[in-house]
Amino acid sequence: MLNIGPDLLYACSSGLKLSIIMILLPRFVNLLMKGLIPAINDLQSLIRRRVTRRTIYIGLDSIVLVGHPSVIGLSIVVIPLTIYLSTFLPGNNVLPSADLVMIPFLIIWAITLSRGDLFRSFISSMLTIPLVLWITTDMGQFFTNYLVKYEFELVEGYSGVSSISASSNIFFWILLQIIKPIVNLFV
Repeated sequence: MLNIGPDLLYACSSGLKLSIIMILLPRFVNLLMKGLIPAINDLQSLIRRRVTRRTIYIGLDSIVLVGHPSVIGLSIVVIPLTIYLSTFLPGNNVLPSADLVMIPFLIIWAITLSRGDLFRSFISSMLTIPLVLWITTDMGQFFTNYLVKYEFELVEGYSGVSSISASSNIFFWILLQIIKPIVNLFV
């Protein structure tokens, strides 16, 4: 006899948690921004008055966009697709788990560059995620070698360590590819 009770309970529980996140996260970020924006404006005017007459732009981290409804909505679609894609993508050896929370930070740039168009953002995300997984796989050997070198104990059954958040930056990866032959001469 088929028992779908636990699966149904898990699905309902996951749906409830996801809906709570979708409701609360934008409100928390909105509250944060209501406090930050006036402080930034005051800082800009202070710098303009005392230091220079030019307009000074103060940069903020991408966290301010995580609460945007289009980021949350697209994340809900892209995160399961990332897990699915990671299972059969050729050349990928990473199954993201704890780093899935970094996916919205990758999606922010797709949404920003497409000016909020969700369809274009989805296409951009689906082109970016395989690159991120390949770079993360490549960086995994680098991280694992250093952890083993400094006698960090790996969890039994795991062959390596990698991280989307620490290794998905393409500029860092390119820089590492350039300096890796030089570093290997001295190691």
